[in-house]
Amino acid sequence: MNRAETILLGITGIWGFTFPAMKVSLDYIPPILFLAYRFGIASLFMLLIFRRRAL
Repeated sequence: MNRAETILLGITGIWGFTFPAMKVSLDYIPPILFLAYRFGIASLFMLLIFRRRAL
């Protein structure tokens, strides 16, 4: 298996894990707060990615 296939397999596994994780976490926190956390974490990752690259 080459590097691209390995990365694709890993991303697919993470993506597949998010649905059960969301179902469990929504039992403990309200949906709006969950969305705020999700977008906040995504924003931090985007900031890290685009900070490395010169725009």
